[in-house]
Amino acid sequence: MTRTMSRLMAVCRGTGAVFLFAGFVQMSCRLPWWLNWQP
Repeated sequence: MTRTMSRLMAVCRGTGAVFLFAGFVQMSCRLPWWLNWQP
């Protein structure tokens, strides 16, 4: 049980890091557009 829980936690942590990195890349790609859009 503990082994499965630790494995699940590691998988959740890995996917969370991937989603966080993807969101950061998306935000950094959109940042210039936001800066140009604002007067």
